[in-house]
Amino acid sequence: LYLSKSLTEDCGLRLGRFKTTTTPRINSRSIDYSKMIKQYGDENPVPFSYFTKVEEWRKNLKQLPCWLTYTNPTTHKIVGDNLGLSSIDIGEVSSKSPRYCPAIEEKIERYPEKTSHHVFVEPEGYNTNEVYLNGLYTGLPFNLQQQMINSIAGLENAKVIRYGYAIEYDYSSPLQIKKTLETKTVENLFLGGQINGTTGYEEAASQGFVAGVNAGLKVLGKAPFILGRNESYIGILIDDITTKGMDEPYRMFTSRAEYRLSIRNDNADLRLMETGHSIGLISDKAYKKFELYKNALTDIYEGNAENLPDDEDLSPWSIQKAKEEVYIHKKYEGYIEIQDKMANKMKKSKDRKIPEDFDYNKLESLSAETKRRLFEVRPQTIGQASEICAIKPSDIAILIVYLEKQKKERKQKNIAKQNS
Repeated sequence: LYLSKSLTEDCGLRLGRFKTTTTPRINSRSIDYSKMIKQYGDENPVPFSYFTKVEEWRKNLKQLPCWLTYTNPTTHKIVGDNLGLSSIDIGEVSSKSPRYCPAIEEKIERYPEKTSHHVFVEPEGYNTNEVYLNGLYTGLPFNLQQQMINSIAGLENAKVIRYGYAIEYDYSSPLQIKKTLETKTVENLFLGGQINGTTGYEEAASQGFVAGVNAGLKVLGKAPFILGRNESYIGILIDDITTKGMDEPYRMFTSRAEYRLSIRNDNADLRLMETGHSIGLISDKAYKKFELYKNALTDIYEGNAENLPDDEDLSPWSIQKAKEEVYIHKKYEGYIEIQDKMANKMKKSKDRKIPEDFDYNKLESLSAETKRRLFEVRPQTIGQASEICAIKPSDIAILIVYLEKQKKERKQKNIAKQNS
């Protein structure tokens, strides 16, 4: 309360309210896994860091499987009969929860025709019996949570370690921060994470990283660290929230990226290593090896496979990694060219008019939520449509294609009339 008061009164920030729920944690020893479907991890998992010795890491990696079970009509009756007791409806009615991680109460209200929902049973770690019930977020009273859990196959005798709960929280409109994540109202105050209205661990971690880097660069009097939409998902996230704002918790999806074929996990080094080195996060020694790797990539791509450096000189990169990268690049090259043309077309189409009576229901590829927002705002141009909160580049691409199709059809009709 005091922090929120200070942010509004002392910092001049405009706050809003969102809500979220957590899931119960249960004891793994009380689960009957024989009634569930085993869910294995990746056969060859990929580490986050390029500096991980992959083969050695994979050899010593002990993977734990997850398990899949489902809610059922009994579960839904327990929840449906007690919706009024859920704490997700207490507080400000207007506050919104994450659309892509809804509480089980919200799922049952929104989709009454569904007879089951997925529940992923996920171990929390190697040295704990605590298990996370992904898909069972709830704000129901504890006794009802126990009934709900015990109605699910494999969880009939489950013992709860920690119950789920609902919470409302304040967030600061991200329209009040710069792309460095420094607030516009108070110099040297940086905000990163859920305070900016996002939801999700990676979303929060990436903002904390950007805010921390920029705070450090500002103290050192250096140029800010800002990533573009064509460079990384972090750049897309920050561009989205600082230019469009939000009216619901923001989560990052690949569909938000107009350059998603180019910003892959395999080429993160090619996209970001130079920037990392320029701001002091990558050592000179590592960067010299990276430059050798880039030169090897160019040689392999151009068919000059002679006199390539040894893996020892490239480590943690390798000639095999370079060959794989060239293969991927050549495989996607044509598609990336089409992607870039579409992205450029979207930029040039910002002033293109949208008919006032345009029926968005004709665009079957658009989600119901996207259609609702477009009908609600009724944008007059493509540019206005792209600025609507939660409208993705992929939505705009679909709209442009359909408008072009309509234009061609009208042109053909006019030609047919003139010739008749």
